[in-house]
Amino acid sequence: MRRVLLLVVVVGLAGGAAYLALARPDAGPAAPQNVAVVTRGTLEETVEITGTIASGSVHNLTFATAGTVSVVDAGLGDQVSQNQVIARLDTSALGRQLAAARIGLEAANKSLAAAKSSLTSAQSTLDATEEEQPTAPPGIPGPLPTTELQHDAAIDAAKAAVANAEAAIASTEATIAASEKAIEGAEIRSPVAGRITRMLLKVDDRVAPGALTAAVSPVQVMDLDNLRIEAQASEDDVVNLALDQRARITFDALDDITLDGHVCEIESVGILIQGVPTFPVRICLETTDTRVRVGLTATVDVATGRRENVLLLPSRAVSLIGDKHSVILLLADNSRVETQVTVGRTSGGLTEIANGLTEGQRVVVPASD
Repeated sequence: MRRVLLLVVVVGLAGGAAYLALARPDAGPAAPQNVAVVTRGTLEETVEITGTIASGSVHNLTFATAGTVSVVDAGLGDQVSQNQVIARLDTSALGRQLAAARIGLEAANKSLAAAKSSLTSAQSTLDATEEEQPTAPPGIPGPLPTTELQHDAAIDAAKAAVANAEAAIASTEATIAASEKAIEGAEIRSPVAGRITRMLLKVDDRVAPGALTAAVSPVQVMDLDNLRIEAQASEDDVVNLALDQRARITFDALDDITLDGHVCEIESVGILIQGVPTFPVRICLETTDTRVRVGLTATVDVATGRRENVLLLPSRAVSLIGDKHSVILLLADNSRVETQVTVGRTSGGLTEIANGLTEGQRVVVPASD
């Protein structure tokens, strides 16, 4: 990772492409020299980071139920809509189990109603019997009449029948819920509108539920309409980054494409990569191109600051000898003089002149190799 500067206002060259022949008497013809004019403009400071295009939404999918694949409704590369069924297991056995459980629940409910009716009847009979029995003298308890004991036993039996019926209902309802969940888990549906980027299923495959990871999931769906860049920033660069900073994205593989984006996430905890602290940074794309694919390497210039109304020159016009910067100033009579300058920020190819020159002066720019 390295820190660079991007110029917003382009510095013009005098005459577009003026040349000077600068030669010594004892030398042959000198190489052509460009002439640049000191221009006032705006310098935008940037941090350059590199990352990879990724989907904004990646879903690794598998079945939640064991079984045999009976239907595969989409293939690798297919576009799918949200909630669309992608694959289904054979659920005939589960369906029979569910139907039987529902019949059992209906029978258990009838048994409960009958048990409650018997309990109500037994309680009413006991109440009537107690009203007909003579009252024993105070302080002289006597044994319960045989008929009352019989009614108590009938009540206890009816209560047990109610409890058994309620337990049967609870068990059957649990079976129904488990069967319904198993049937639901026998389908793979797409949670988002996207494209299938992995399909490892085919009809008659035997499958078991698995962990939802990219390594083991048989189906993967990506949202390719919302792309982002997963990048890494050095510890020197990350301190200059902030959410919502503007970003300019370019690609080595697509040299005619420049996209816009912004910083949408910065991890607060760094990770070590080959012993060097780095910080994951996410760049959200605001524009895209159909040629941009997941996995492409991208260079991101993040705007971190601006310097306005500063004097600017091509960096090649500035020489550094020791700790002193200088330029070759071109005078009105086309003679030249070496002039020391104080520089500020440098923008990939352009440098801020803090002192030593004035706007409009001309300097020599050595021709590039």
